[in-house]
Amino acid sequence: MGAYWMNKCAQAAKNFDHEAAKEVKDQFRKSFESFDAGIQAFEKINDKSNIALLHSKLGRLMSYYAQFYAPVVNGVRQEFYQQKRQSYQKAFDYFHRGLKLIENRPDLSDIYRTLSWELSNTYFTMATSLQDYAPLITMSQDDIEKEIIDCMTRALKHLDIELNTPSSHRYTLAKYRAATIHHRLASLLHNPP
Repeated sequence: MGAYWMNKCAQAAKNFDHEAAKEVKDQFRKSFESFDAGIQAFEKINDKSNIALLHSKLGRLMSYYAQFYAPVVNGVRQEFYQQKRQSYQKAFDYFHRGLKLIENRPDLSDIYRTLSWELSNTYFTMATSLQDYAPLITMSQDDIEKEIIDCMTRALKHLDIELNTPSSHRYTLAKYRAATIHHRLASLLHNPP
C-alpha cells in the first residue's frame, strides 16, 4: 500500500497539483504509515534486506514531499526554501539508514547498489534545485555554491558503485549522470572575464 500512495504523491509532485494539497498530504501520510508499519514488521523477524528497501522507499517519499511542497507561483517554481531542505535531509537520513543495515553484506550487493543509486539521485535533485532556484533571499551566493558542490560531490560518491560495474543496467545512465554533475560543477566555477 505504501508504494501505491507514494506513486500518487509522485504524480501530484510532477503535475504541481496544489489544488489537491489536503488530499495529497493525506496520501503522503498513508504512504509513510504503510512503510513504517512494514519496517516494524520486518524488524520483528530481522529481515534486513526488506527493512533497507523500506528505508529507501521512505527516502524517495521524502524526496517527493520536498518536490511537492516547493512554492509554485503562476505555474513557475520559486526559490529553494528551508522546508524543502529539511525534507531532503530526512530523505538522506532514510537512505543512509538503509545502506548502513546492509553495507557489509555481499549477498545483498544488488540492494546496496539500488540504495546508493537512489541516494545519488536525491543528492543530485537537491543540488540541481539549489542551483536552478537559488535561495538568494536567505543565503549568500557563496553558501549556496558550497552546498551545491557538497551535494554534487556526494551524488558522485554514491554513483561510484555503478560506474565501477560496467555490467550494471544503470552503467550508461550513471556515466551520463556523472558527466552532467561535472558539467554543472564546472558551470559554478566558470567565471567569464
